[in-house]
Amino acid sequence: MPANGTLMTDYNAGELPHPDDNRFVLEIDPDRNEAEIIFSDHLAFHAEYARQDEQSGRTADNPWASITDANGYLTDQAKSKLTGALSQLLADRGIAGVSTVYASGSEFDDAPSYVVGFWSTFAAGETFDSWFSRIGWPIIAAVINSTDPGTFNWPYVFNALRFA
Repeated sequence: MPANGTLMTDYNAGELPHPDDNRFVLEIDPDRNEAEIIFSDHLAFHAEYARQDEQSGRTADNPWASITDANGYLTDQAKSKLTGALSQLLADRGIAGVSTVYASGSEFDDAPSYVVGFWSTFAAGETFDSWFSRIGWPIIAAVINSTDPGTFNWPYVFNALRFA
């Protein structure tokens, strides 16, 4: 992370906003005072978790197959549901001023994955520390917690896709 006092407009594009988790990358558009946190992750864990639900009898069918295509990537409908569920989750947690978009075409080529971008604005002269406390960390924490079933009693976001 940048040193205290680094302006958002001086932050290097493509850096990790949270050095402990390389699934997140931060892109800055200093001309528009916009920041995007890009979250990329493999779908293998979520597919396996869904299979375990099915095998344990928690689900009667294979809802995972209904949200993925023949190659294991999310369908367009599932992408839309995912961004909607994440947007609602952020809103429910009081994280305002964030647009959630699916980055179609940015998935990993070698394995099923998903990529979601979280757009926000920052004030002229705002420091990274201020923005990260206000927007960056709340988004990262929400995504981490909601993509790992049972974490801190957060809703598992993929249930919104599988059972909607």
